[in-house]
Amino acid sequence: MARKKRAAARPPSDPPGGPAKKAKSNSLTSVGLIENTEAAKAESITARNLAESPLLRIPRELRDMIWEFAFGGETIHIEKEGTDGNSGLKRKYVLCETEKSFREVYDLTKAGPSSENAYQYAEEYVLKEPYRHNGCKNSVRTVPKVFRVCKQVYQESLFVLYGSNTFSFIHAEALKAFVLTPGLPRHLIKKLHVHIGQNFSYDTWGRILTPGFVALLSSLEELYITLMHYTLSVGDEAAYRHMKDNVDLDYTHNPKMWGKHLQPLRLVLSSFQQHALKSDRTTCVVIPTRGYYEPRYYGRLAFNIDDLRKLAEETRKILLLRRPPGRVSRRITEKLDQAS
Repeated sequence: MARKKRAAARPPSDPPGGPAKKAKSNSLTSVGLIENTEAAKAESITARNLAESPLLRIPRELRDMIWEFAFGGETIHIEKEGTDGNSGLKRKYVLCETEKSFREVYDLTKAGPSSENAYQYAEEYVLKEPYRHNGCKNSVRTVPKVFRVCKQVYQESLFVLYGSNTFSFIHAEALKAFVLTPGLPRHLIKKLHVHIGQNFSYDTWGRILTPGFVALLSSLEELYITLMHYTLSVGDEAAYRHMKDNVDLDYTHNPKMWGKHLQPLRLVLSSFQQHALKSDRTTCVVIPTRGYYEPRYYGRLAFNIDDLRKLAEETRKILLLRRPPGRVSRRITEKLDQAS
């Protein structure tokens, strides 16, 4: 009889499972109410922006032109500034302040060597690369923050911000940290510049610019590469002379023609062959080490300007060879996507 009385004493509104299940049901209902409230709030803000914002009231076509003018057509240097124990590599975003684009510098190299020195470019401006970008670090201009005003502006300007600007890197670690940034719309990036400097080795750029990593930049169309002379100074003089004596051979399709000193570079270049790069927007500029315009560099036989131009054009040919990525690259890409 006591059990029946306790059962009768339970409020009739309680479900058979007891108050605990009722609380869980209320919790789920609350979450749904919050989500609905947030969605309604977002719609209300969007409607208010459309009604009150002079910018958002103009036609979308005109706004796209504004975004292009405000955010597009720039070169953005992304540099590393040390590490942070919580967030990893710190990065600095700097707008380029130089007067010529990477494409224009490439065109200047076509003038060939100086009439006075076969180891120096005729156009002296070329010799400023990459040092001409040192002053950009002191630029007072920054990437505009207008796209952070509201979600609508962000969504509309996103394609211009990432698709119209050239992202420039001199450190492989900065490129890796940038591309793997959580939430980054890397699939929108179309233009990239990398400066492979004097510390080039397969353990730095080669370790990062693998086919799987490069595949993350799925919309890449334009690629500008700068190489330093010290990188290509020839320790293997036999390979160098073989190259010099066989200038008509097809180095693009014959990897064995590249000496041991250039094989790591070729492996890096082959990673980009999975993308349909534009021929008029893919360049390579090879720069002599600053102040060393002589036949030998620390006792090693060096390339003259004609040699450097040949290497630059062979590099372009390799980059423009179209080879779809293999299954291994796709698996690596999937893992990187999951990790980020």
